[in-house]
Amino acid sequence: MTHEGAAAREQPELRCPRCASADPLPIVYGSPRPEHLRAALRGEIALGGEVHAAPRPAYECRSEHCGHTFDADHLAASG
Repeated sequence: MTHEGAAAREQPELRCPRCASADPLPIVYGSPRPEHLRAALRGEIALGGEVHAAPRPAYECRSEHCGHTFDADHLAASG
């Protein structure tokens, strides 16, 4: 067993609090760099744009029918 495998089991799987879809996309804010654009096209991240006011959610649901944005803090408070 690798150290990475043990660490992965210790962290709860992130799920959308609205629809329970697994593995939400992390949101990257600011002016996107070329590597961010490529990652977004591959479906690895969501682009949040230039946001200067709170709240700035950390995750976006992958489900095309949901798209809910949320923070991991919200999950800890509701879990």
